[in-house]
Amino acid sequence: MCDAIAKGDAAALESVLAEDMRLTHITGMVQSRDEFLAAMKDGTPRCHGISAASVECAYDSRTAEATLHSLADASMFGARDMPGDWNRA
Repeated sequence: MCDAIAKGDAAALESVLAEDMRLTHITGMVQSRDEFLAAMKDGTPRCHGISAASVECAYDSRTAEATLHSLADASMFGARDMPGDWNRA
């Protein structure tokens, strides 16, 4: 998945992301799967590199949930290299 995000491969992401997934950005902005895929297709976020920092999985007999925390080098709405470490409050 990280490779597909880094390449901007919306088709590959569409095949693995659940329809009801949501993405919460470090800024607090939340996107639905469709909003995220549309942004990937139009190039709004440009990912220059990404790696998984941690993955948490929970499941039962009917559902599964995965939470991915990642470290990304990305341009959002044209901004890149924002000062500071957003992982530390």
